[in-house]
Amino acid sequence: MAELIGPAVGKTVESSRAKTDPWYIFESAGKRTAAEAIPLIEEVNAIILLEYLNGEGHLAETIPATRCSPFGGEYFVDSRIVYLPPKGRVIFVGDTHADSISTEKVVRQTEFIETMQLGREEIYLVFLGDYIDRGSNNPRNLEIVLGLKKQYPNNVVLLTGNHETGLWFPTNFVSSVMKHFQPNFSKEQFTIIQDYEDLFRHLPVVLVTGNGIIAVHGGIPVKPVKNLHELKNNETLFEEMRINDPTNVVASHIPSGRGSGYEFGESIFENFMAAVGGTVMVRSHEYFPEGYRLFFHNRLATVFSSGGTSEESGYRKRVRPKYMVASLKEPIDAIETEKHIREF
Repeated sequence: MAELIGPAVGKTVESSRAKTDPWYIFESAGKRTAAEAIPLIEEVNAIILLEYLNGEGHLAETIPATRCSPFGGEYFVDSRIVYLPPKGRVIFVGDTHADSISTEKVVRQTEFIETMQLGREEIYLVFLGDYIDRGSNNPRNLEIVLGLKKQYPNNVVLLTGNHETGLWFPTNFVSSVMKHFQPNFSKEQFTIIQDYEDLFRHLPVVLVTGNGIIAVHGGIPVKPVKNLHELKNNETLFEEMRINDPTNVVASHIPSGRGSGYEFGESIFENFMAAVGGTVMVRSHEYFPEGYRLFFHNRLATVFSSGGTSEESGYRKRVRPKYMVASLKEPIDAIETEKHIREF
């Protein structure tokens, strides 16, 4: 595990433009050598570990209790659970799967960087995991999301997906990264894979917001959970939250057709949300041709953010990709397509 320290200031081999031009995030992504990419990975890993250290013990047992606590008005991360305060708005991006074209398009269309530059509104950008595999540009896609996290650490959230934990095959991550850095074959190629795997192990798994939104990559555990504290650093439950899917077929749960995990029904969903004080959930993990799908009386949304006409996407022309936007300032009892779901 990486040492719990602050970001390595000045160690990344970057142009001076990186400090003054936020669009450098896109320009530099995919163009680094392995020796230049390694410091970026390690710096973001250090940022995430420092967030855990600073946010330890901040999360209460439920979302309402957390909102009313001394920490309810601030961003923090406690035991791989991210909390967003009830102010501003949030953008949720689904699976991007090595499709850097779609990732860049979402960031540009939402004007996230412009909003951060102006500083007039609190805004958060939440990626729901699965940054790797199936698409053709793993290195550039990863460097974009890492560059965003480095530039805006308190406003960009990188949740982990099942692909980041090796819970799905086939995978092209390692081979594509190794190929990307040829012909400069060196020890750095092996180091960069190890650093990425170290980073993936530390990514947060769950996000909750002060106004009741819960975000995960996959879904929820099928066994009853009493409160948010039961989730803290519980890898057994985290694995289910990366792999499980919602279903309208049964109210309880059935084994997943994936061969791992479960499909959970509305009764499981309702019990979980009541226990933790949530109102709606957003997740990714599944693709639908329309790029999104609503479940459980529109209280759960699946969004998928790769596809369209992107030449890098493994879902090209199979999915009309979507993302989700929501206010953090007001209660949200149901997800509305016209209000919350966006196409790009």
